[in-house]
Formats: sequence, structure tokens, C-alpha cells
Amino acid sequence: MFQDLRLAFRQLAKSPGFAVVAILTLALGIGTNTAIFSLVQAVVLRPLPCPAPAQLVTLGEWSEEVPEMSIAYPNFIDWRQRQSCFTALGIGRRQDFAWVRPAGAERVSGSQATHDLFAALAVPPLRGRLFRPDDDRPGAARTALLGERFWRAQFAGRDSVIGEPLQLNGSTYTIVGVLPADIDVLLGAADVVVPLGLSADDFASRWVHAGMYSVARLKPGVSIERARSEMQAIAADLAREFPVTNARQSVTVTPLAETLFAGKDHALYVLLGAAGFVLLIGCANVANLQLARAQAREREFAIRAAVGASRLRLLRQLLIESLALGLLACLFGVLFAAWGLDGLRAIIATNLPRAAEVSLDARVLAFATGIGLLSSVLFGLAPALHTAKTDLRSAFVTSAGTAGTRSGRRWRTALVVGEFALTCLLVTGASLMLRTFAKLHHANLGYSVDHVVTFDVDLSSPAFQSDERRRTLIAQATERLQTIPAVSAAGAINPLPLRGANQTSYLVEGATRPTSGMGPTAEHAQVNPEFFPALGLTLVAGRGFNHEDSVTAPRVVIIDTLFAEKNFPGQNPLGKRIAFGPDETRDSDWCRVVGVVSHIRNLGVRAPTREQSYVPYTQSVPTSLSFALRTNRDAATLAADIRAVMHGLAPDLPVFNVRTMADRFAATLATERLSVVLLGLFGALALVLAAVGLYGVINYIVGQRTREIGVRIALGATPGAILNLLLRYGLGLAGGGLLIGLVTALALTQFLRSLLYEVSPFDPLSFAAVALMLALLGLAACWIPARRAAQVNPVDALRAD
Repeated sequence: MFQDLRLAFRQLAKSPGFAVVAILTLALGIGTNTAIFSLVQAVVLRPLPCPAPAQLVTLGEWSEEVPEMSIAYPNFIDWRQRQSCFTALGIGRRQDFAWVRPAGAERVSGSQATHDLFAALAVPPLRGRLFRPDDDRPGAARTALLGERFWRAQFAGRDSVIGEPLQLNGSTYTIVGVLPADIDVLLGAADVVVPLGLSADDFASRWVHAGMYSVARLKPGVSIERARSEMQAIAADLAREFPVTNARQSVTVTPLAETLFAGKDHALYVLLGAAGFVLLIGCANVANLQLARAQAREREFAIRAAVGASRLRLLRQLLIESLALGLLACLFGVLFAAWGLDGLRAIIATNLPRAAEVSLDARVLAFATGIGLLSSVLFGLAPALHTAKTDLRSAFVTSAGTAGTRSGRRWRTALVVGEFALTCLLVTGASLMLRTFAKLHHANLGYSVDHVVTFDVDLSSPAFQSDERRRTLIAQATERLQTIPAVSAAGAINPLPLRGANQTSYLVEGATRPTSGMGPTAEHAQVNPEFFPALGLTLVAGRGFNHEDSVTAPRVVIIDTLFAEKNFPGQNPLGKRIAFGPDETRDSDWCRVVGVVSHIRNLGVRAPTREQSYVPYTQSVPTSLSFALRTNRDAATLAADIRAVMHGLAPDLPVFNVRTMADRFAATLATERLSVVLLGLFGALALVLAAVGLYGVINYIVGQRTREIGVRIALGATPGAILNLLLRYGLGLAGGGLLIGLVTALALTQFLRSLLYEVSPFDPLSFAAVALMLALLGLAACWIPARRAAQVNPVDALRAD
């Protein structure tokens, strides 16, 4: 075996051109697959960083109006007390904080979590301790946990940080522990976590669904179906006990991994399959090269057989030569993958869980080695089988001027047809995703994302506890922000589009009061008068808000066109009255409709939307707020002016998330952008490899049939006839592969259906474009060697060989 391997490397050294082309072709395929597998491994395949992750589930509330609803805290308390299927059931919510220190206030990402959330995850602290039940109740001493990255960056990784005070939102917390960075994938990245129970009184109403999520750990032997059945029974009991708030509501129970990776694992597996097609095309190319090389070496094999080599011995030699090529390609493929990971990280979706953990670990290297060995078998199989069927005795008398044996021609034909079929599949998928991305990018959101810079502020600190103080700050900030050069409007809203939506129930005056819990809900936002022009929302009827809509003025509301169509069909909605919130309404709760604006896609292009309503911030003051500035300046140059204005009004008020609206929108398309870029890259590689493969076959045929072509020309064949002969052969191969590829694509593009948007898996424009592109590619690949054959001098051809 060692002698065979040494001979294999000697043979490669004797043919450096063949070796370089073959190794680079395979290395591209192996490197592509290794890079994508490293992404799949980091995001999907790597076990969650906790004991027995299969026992972890997420819980959420469900209603027919809002299928994916966050949890009301009192409902969670009842769940926890009545359930019997979980060892621990905890709840948490995102909550950023203003971290006040001598250098000034700074925004830090954070969460609120109950003590049993960490019990469910069963992840030990990196330093100190986790929350205890006594920490997780109103009036308890304020404690806090730090995230590992925040601890290392801001506290130099000091163990002495345990017990130190931490100023958050004007209150003093005591640091009791540090959470490991691994827990970020389970809870989301958080710099600081505080007990949710401290704020339990703020969430005492079952009407309040404040973005809470729940994680629970199943007891050993308890199935998820049993847990789901029990929780739905508990929800039914609560609906009977609290019909006003809980009627027609239930509970969803979903595996945690499914919640974390929903919709993302499918896209990654599609990319891995596409990378596998690139490798198969590369293997077909190298197999063609190996086949031509094996036919050129038939006399060598015949001599070896004559001096005693068995056919099995010759087959082993060929396979070992393929193995040597595969190992070298594997080495270079890993180098390509390591180089390509930097580019991959640059285009990875920012919302992809664990994307930062993409690396070439032992499992990825084992995968690279495995596909290197597998590819060795794949591209070595054709020449080995061809040699096994070849009559080696006839090799002594076979003329070099033939196009090879019938078996060799069949293999070459099959390989080229297969290459074009696989390329057709890849390019069709890339074309469908490209059209999807274009549709998403140019979708009408109902507002403008261009020339808009946004930023966030938090008004929940003690300095802004009063509604009047918050109203004053918002009014002053709006006025001063509009004095910044190149700022034409300064809108304020809670919440900002693409950042979520507050759902609230409502009742139209004169409508039949629905059964408790069965009323309609709308997306509800608090805005200032300048918000609509700042984001370019169209006022369809009535007026916008103005400064006369004060806290003492009659309550007013602006609704969107969908709200008007649903509740006032064929009527003028202006002047109608609507009440928001619980069913029991006072006269002061009624809001008069003063305007109608265009409907917007508040949660992104793909997300479903509901009817929308807007109230002035003066009559319903938010505790958190986003500003949107219409300007022709970018976020980087505007950030300093924004901070100067806001800090001039409130020095301890953090300003954060200064971004353009276009960047926020682009972030919602990050997964689609990743798919388009990578599928486009794979399609381009496949096109090049398919063209090279067809060119190589036609070129080889021209080389082998030079004498025959010379005879044809000497007997009167015109150059056009020779050109036509070879083009028909080459285009026949390309056309066969194209036909097989299109038929296969019609079946396989079904797997892309969930990734497409307003594009059919059978989109005729995409299929026609791919067919035309591959036909032109096949023509170009055949034209060069066919034209050279048509110019053969018959005298020189007949003298050759």
C-alpha cells in the first residue's frame, strides 16, 4: 500500500498541470462544504449548552386573535402552582437598563428573569451564585447577575466584583454572580439580569402581556404531549375563572431547540445541499480528467498486466491515486474554508443564533476529511470501472487517434450531462432566491426607510417617573432635534416599526359588546405629531395630531386604513369613538377618530399585520421611546449631534441604537441575504465547473479524433460541417443535462417554498432565464475547441501519430 501511495504521488508529480487543476477543483468543493457545515454545526447541530437539552420546552399564550402572544405574569404564577409535568418552570423578558457611573450614563442590554428560569436551564454560574426565591419577590434586596462578556470588558474579569454595587435606572443593585457566555443562546445576550419578581406589582394585571417568555424542564419520563395536554387543561380552567381576560386563550408548548432555530435550520440545510452539488460537479470534472488520463495510460496498464499485475492490482493503484488526490484536495479545501470563514462571518445573518461560534473545530475537520475521502471514491470510480472493463491486450494495437472506447465515451457523456443537470438545479434555486430577495427588498412597507435615522431612549428611571416630566422631555427633544442641520422632521413613537408591536383590545362605540376575551385587538402606538411626516406615512383622511391634543383635551386617535375597512366599511370613520383596553370602559376612555393613515407592515415584510391605531404621547405617555429623524445625513455623522442635544436636556439619559431605518430593515432580511449570496456564489462556481467540464470533453475529443477530422476534410468536408458536427455533440450533452435538470428542479424547488416570497417554485421567468443561460454557456464551451478543429490542416493531421 505504501509503495502504491508513493507511486501515486510520483504520477501526480509527472503531470503537474493535471494535478493542479484536479486538486484546486476538488479543494473548492471541499472548502465550500466545510465552511457551510461549520455554520450548520455551530448553529443547529451543536448541543445546547445545558444538561439534557431535549427536556427543555418553551411556553407561550395563544389566542385566535394573537396566536403568538407573550405571557401575562399572573397566568404564569398559576401555571407554576398547578402544573405537575416540570421540575422547574421560569419566565423572563428583555429589559435594557441605564447604567449610571461616574463617567456618565450608559445603556446596557439586560433581562428580567425569575429564579426558577435558571433552575430550568440547570446552567451553573461562572462566578458567585444565581437568584434565590427570596431575591425574586417585591420588596426584596436588589440583586443582579452580570453576563460574562460584560464582566470581562467592564470589570476586567475580577472575582472581587461579587458583592459590589451596580447603579441601574437610578436604583442600587448588588452583584451576586456572573453568567457564562454559553447561556446567551438560551436567554439572548444580556449584560445584566435582575429578578423579575422585584417588579411583579407592575405586571399584576392579566391584561398586561409585557413580552414575557417561559422556559420549563420536563420531568424524566414525561412526554411533551402530556405536558401540552396538562397546560392546555390549566389554561381552560383559568379561562373559566377569569373569563374577562382569559376567555378563548390556551397555551403552546414547544421544544426549546425548535423555538430557537425555527425557520433557520431549513435555510441552512438548503445551503449545505447546494454546497454538496458544487462538490459533485467538481468530482464529475475530476472524474472526466481521470478518465482521459486512464485511457491515455492503457498501454502502460497493458504492460503492467503483461509482466504479472492482476486487474485487481491495477484497480487498487487507480483508487490509491484518487485517494492521494483527495487527501491533497482535502488539505487545500480546509485552508480555503479557513480563509472563507472571515467572509462568511461578514455576511452571516446577525439574528442567527450562535453565529459567532462558527469555527473549524474537530467535528468540522472530521467532516472535511470524510468528504475528502468520499470524493476520492466518487471521482476515482469512473476510471477504475472503465479500466476493469477494458481489454488490456487490445491496448497494444489501439490507435491513439481514436476517441477512446465506447465505455469511456459513455462515462464522459454521463458525467457532463450530470454536471449540467446539477448546475441547472443550483442556478434555478439561486435565481428563485434572487427574485425573492428583490421582492422583499422592494416591498411596500407603507412608510419610507430611506433618509431616516433612528435612536432609542429609556424614560423608566426615577428622574422621569412623572408623566409631566416625560412629556416635557419629549416636547423639548422634538423641538431641538429639528434644529440639527439637515433634519427636516423629528418623529417619536413607541414602539418603532420593525421593533415589535403593542397589542391592545378595543371596542367601537355602537358595536355589540363581544363576549369577554373575544374582542378584536389592534397594534397600538404612542406618537408625537411629527412622526407621520418623519416616516412618510400618508394621511388618507382627517388631520394629524397637533399640540392642542394635550392631556386635558378630549382623547383622540388616528387609525389606519385596515382598521377603517374592518370596522367602518362604507362609512366615514372621522368622529367615531373607540375605547382601548379592558371591556369595562368609562366615558373618559373613549377616543375620537380624527384621522386615517396608510397601513404599514409594522413587523417586517413577511410578518402578518393587524389593524393599527395611534394616540398622542401627551395623552398616553410611554416609558420608552424611539425617535426617527428625516435627514440626508448618515447615522455616523448625526450621532454626535443627537447625543449633544439629548445630553443637554438630560445628562444621565442614555442614547443608544443610533441606526438608519434602512439598516433596521436590512437586518430583517439578513437570512434571505445570506441565502442569496451563498446560493449565487455556488451557482457561479457550478457554471464555471460545468463550462470547464464540457470544454474539456470537446477538447479531448478533438485531440483524439484529429486524424479522423483530417481525413474528413481531405475527403471534402467543409469547416462548417466539422464545426456543426462537434457543436451538435457538445450541445446535445448540454441539452440533455439541461432537460434533466429542469425536470428535477420542478420537483426539488418545492423544498424552497417556505423560503420564497411572492415567487412560485415553478416561476417561468426563472426557469426560462436559467435555460437560456446554460444554453449559451454550453455553446461558448463547445465553440472554442470546435472552431479549432474546423481549422485543422489535413496534411498535418494525417502525418500525426
